[in-house]
Amino acid sequence: ATSTDIHNYYSWTSTSATQDYDIWVRWQVPQDFGAWAAADAVRAYGWRTDAGNLVEITMFDTAGATDNGANGVDVASGTAAWTIADVDDAPAGTYTQGSYVTFRIKLTNGTANDFARVGEIIISYLRRN
Repeated sequence: ATSTDIHNYYSWTSTSATQDYDIWVRWQVPQDFGAWAAADAVRAYGWRTDAGNLVEITMFDTAGATDNGANGVDVASGTAAWTIADVDDAPAGTYTQGSYVTFRIKLTNGTANDFARVGEIIISYLRRN
C-alpha cells in the first residue's frame, strides 16, 4: 500500500479520548468454497493516526466460534498510512458453504480527534471441483 492508493473505508474518530466503535460485517461462504488459500487467506487494510489507535478484527467461523483469537488482530501496524495485514493466515474453524462468516471490526481512537480506519477485507480461497 502506498499513500497514493485509493481505498473504500470506514473512518472513526471522537472528540473524547479512548473511544471505540464496532462494525459487524458478514460474508457468505460461496457454494464453490473448497478450502482456504495456502497463505494470506484473510487480510485487511487498516490506517491509524498514531500507535494509540487500533483497528482490530476478530473473525468468527460459520459455527460462531472465534477463529483468530479472542481479541482478534491489529491490522493497522503503521501510522498515517494504509497497511495490509493478516486477519487470519490459516483459518481452522468450521466453514460451511452458504453459511456466514462474521467479522467484528473494532476501531479505537487513543487521543481525542485521532482517526482509525478500516478498508477492504480480502478473502482468498480455493474453489472445489
